[in-house]
Amino acid sequence: MTNYSTRNEAIDAIVTAIESSPEVRDARAEYNIGAIADEVVSVATDGGYQIADHNDFWESVERHTRPLGRDLYDYNTGERIGPATAEQIAASEAAGDAGVITIDAGTGEVLHNGADPAVWPRQRDVYVA
Repeated sequence: MTNYSTRNEAIDAIVTAIESSPEVRDARAEYNIGAIADEVVSVATDGGYQIADHNDFWESVERHTRPLGRDLYDYNTGERIGPATAEQIAASEAAGDAGVITIDAGTGEVLHNGADPAVWPRQRDVYVA
């Protein structure tokens, strides 16, 4: 486990870890970094600060995602599904004019065009607005 000299240094490491994901553009805008730090940064037994283990860290990150202010809609019915994730927003923007993407209806994971329905039976065409 890495030790950091200051709490701010540990917080900077949290931001760096989150921004290592290609879906995240600005961790401080997309996540409540203070709340994550409160949950995962602790004083190390030999001085300094440390960050909780991998699973606890990412669970905290997931809990403290900020809404991005954009919603996900079913392409066929126009029904609002809920808030869009950063990954869904990026994929919809990359999809061009219509912005239609295919997701797994259960997980919300963005699927590639032509994803095999035998492998991904819960496909749903959606767009972000």
